[in-house]
Amino acid sequence: MRCHGTETALAQCSANPWGKNNCTHKEDAGVTCSGPLPVRLVNGSNVCSGRVELYLNATWGTVCDSVWDVNATRVVCRVLNCGMALSATRDAYYGEGTGDIWMDNMKCDGTELTLDQCSAKPPVRNNCSHREDVGVTCSGPVPVRLMNGSNMCSG
Repeated sequence: MRCHGTETALAQCSANPWGKNNCTHKEDAGVTCSGPLPVRLVNGSNVCSGRVELYLNATWGTVCDSVWDVNATRVVCRVLNCGMALSATRDAYYGEGTGDIWMDNMKCDGTELTLDQCSAKPPVRNNCSHREDVGVTCSGPVPVRLMNGSNMCSG
């Protein structure tokens, strides 16, 4: 199989016809994808409000409020399927987190599909504390209904 990296599906890569090869399972290929940066909300009044936490290096951590605004909140609400951004909170409005502070100066324009598409940098040592943890308040979960699919997971 030969791919250039611009294909949207493996079927677009050049390869021998299906079943025509001289390979063994010792030569099976695999991939590891990073996917979008996992995000969750903690200590809010519902699933669509709370302190923003990011999952990096197998650990949940917080975001410092240096430039946090409603544009970043829009991205979080979109990622979590939580409707419209109502407010961007600062100064640990939803309580102080513990452990790592993963990001500082997170700047989004509000159109990003995931938080890792926003610009950010790791916090400078002693520059941020959990007193500056950010949070969001979104309008609420957006109902999704799949119709006319062949099973409950398509449509």
